[in-house]
Amino acid sequence: MLLNKVNPHKAYKEHINDLKNEYGEQFHFIKADNSICPKKKWVYDLYYQIFRKEYGQKGEIGMLNTLDSEVDDYNKKCNDTCAAFEMDGNDYYVVIVTPEMKRIHMGIPQSAEVLFVDSTGTV
Repeated sequence: MLLNKVNPHKAYKEHINDLKNEYGEQFHFIKADNSICPKKKWVYDLYYQIFRKEYGQKGEIGMLNTLDSEVDDYNKKCNDTCAAFEMDGNDYYVVIVTPEMKRIHMGIPQSAEVLFVDSTGTV
């Protein structure tokens, strides 16, 4: 899964800042060494190559298949059906009820009246 919205721009900037802090006035020599400070394009290309391999093409069926696989893996990990992924035309739905949420529902019936919906269009 993606962690903390990591992206190649942030990673590259952070690496440059770390090198500046570590090498100070010698930074311009270090920046010329691609083995220590790769070019920005190389970082972007590697990031998206790994991203596509892990999640499929953005907005394509590969990403949806990966999502479906992640839901299946989560259900296996829980030894129960705790998540579901459905497609309805161009709309996609992921429903998650964690094992903890299930235990709460069993003990506190009013918890069934609470629902969180994230309708983010870019997910």
